Amino acid sequence: MAGIVDAGHFVFNRDCRDIRKTGQVKRAGSRSGIGTSLSLAIPKYPERIAVINPIPYAPADITRAAGNQVPPASFVRELNIDGMLERLLTNDASFTRIEVDVRALATNPVIVETDVIKLAQALGKNRYLTELHLRANNIGDIGAKALAQALEQNSSLRMLDLQYNQISKAGVRDLALALTRNNTLSALYLSANQLGQAGARDLANALARQDSLTCICLSDTAINSHDLAALAKALKLNKRLAHLHLSLNPLGSQNAHVLADALEHNASLSELNLYGTELCAQGVQTLARGLKWNIGLRRLDLGHNPIGDTAAADLADVLRSNKHLTMLSLWDCGLGEPTASALASALTHNTSLTTLNLGQNKLGDSAARMLADALRQNSSLTDLNLRNCSISETGWQALTDAQRENTRLTLLGATIMPSFSAWTPPSRPHYGATGQQPATQRRVSGGQLA
Repeated sequence: MAGIVDAGHFVFNRDCRDIRKTGQVKRAGSRSGIGTSLSLAIPKYPERIAVINPIPYAPADITRAAGNQVPPASFVRELNIDGMLERLLTNDASFTRIEVDVRALATNPVIVETDVIKLAQALGKNRYLTELHLRANNIGDIGAKALAQALEQNSSLRMLDLQYNQISKAGVRDLALALTRNNTLSALYLSANQLGQAGARDLANALARQDSLTCICLSDTAINSHDLAALAKALKLNKRLAHLHLSLNPLGSQNAHVLADALEHNASLSELNLYGTELCAQGVQTLARGLKWNIGLRRLDLGHNPIGDTAAADLADVLRSNKHLTMLSLWDCGLGEPTASALASALTHNTSLTTLNLGQNKLGDSAARMLADALRQNSSLTDLNLRNCSISETGWQALTDAQRENTRLTLLGATIMPSFSAWTPPSRPHYGATGQQPATQRRVSGGQLA
């Protein structure tokens, strides 16, 4: 874990008061179970604190390690805001990442508006910072405007994380305008801000005009079916966006045909997250028509939508002809034995799907036997989640027997599937002194409890 102590950053164990007083070097154990790390101490206790994760945090477009669950909070990095600004202004080449996060701290927000404005001014002149994480600091529209102005001047930043910051349509408008003038930012995370219709359309206009963004996360931002139509039309013009996350928005099925049309013509989008977006059977059937001709999409999350067996059969039909999709989540979609029958038949023909999440559906033993027969013939599936699917010991025995014959299948049953989406904090980002998210709220993609 020597990589934690880098570029002159001071790393502390959470219980570092005694270390700070003595100014000694001390080895502290990681409560995350990862190992130990050298903890350094300095006599002067800085006023502001930012979290550093023992495992570097990176959203879905960069890595999918550890299921993207809430990163461990065993260590905190202590940063003096003035010192941090000085390093930005002097273009310290070793200073490439800032993360100010309240998830493991005793107070929040960590930074205030004046800090953000100073940070933005320094960012506009900096040439080396590549990641800026300001999750859950409530920077609001004023902070968003300041950062937008910085983006128009900055050419080094690749990732900007502004989730849970009380940004409204005004702040999003400023950010969207900046995106049309910035050609280096590749990932933007705006989940849990109130974008609304105006904000979504401003972003859609920006996406249609710029070609640097590869990942944008708009989960839980109060956008609706009309906003979906605007974003879908932008996808027909944008040739770079690879990851689009729209989960937990009331999109419905009204404009699913616009998205289907975009998917038919778009070849760059590789990941689409529509978890919990109120898609009904008709909307999914419409999407299926677009997916038949799509050649780019690799990961599709339709979990927690009232799809039902009829629409799921259409998706199964897609799997017969689509040779590109590798991950499909249908967690908690009201599916039963007819869906299992259709999917089992499709799996005997499909050679691309590696991960299938059918958890939280009432499939039963008959469905388990159908899937088991399909697994004996399928050569691509490696992860199959049948968690909470009303399967008895008899059904599991059939699946286990099939797994013995299919050596490619490594994960079967009540397993936590790899996350299909970027990690986003829960609706209440402050967890008190322990810094750990309550077990009842800790989730991975598809709504499963970790």
